[in-house]
Amino acid sequence: MPFFGHLNGQVNVFYGSGYSGNGVVQSYLGGQILASLLLNQHNDWRHCALVNQTLKQFPVEPFRTAGALMVRNAIRRKESAEDNNTPPHKLDVWLSKLSGSAAKLDPNVKQEYIK
Repeated sequence: MPFFGHLNGQVNVFYGSGYSGNGVVQSYLGGQILASLLLNQHNDWRHCALVNQTLKQFPVEPFRTAGALMVRNAIRRKESAEDNNTPPHKLDVWLSKLSGSAAKLDPNVKQEYIK
């Protein structure tokens, strides 16, 4: 999920992160929210649920990196199987659900990363 906000202690630093995928909708959404924050407008964009939300805490290292790699590779294997019209492994399906909403990976990803 994308998230936006104002960096604490920095009056002129705003951020937007958490995007996956690309396109007009994401660009429009992010632009409206960031413009509203920058211009200090009190409108629906500034007060939407994506602004200044409490972010979930991730596990400490090395578990965070290992877990992220496992989920990422499971998504790649699952989507590769789906692209090839074969049933994905049940573990890959389960691990893929841990990512929340993730964009479809680039079909041009090197096959060596999917193994």
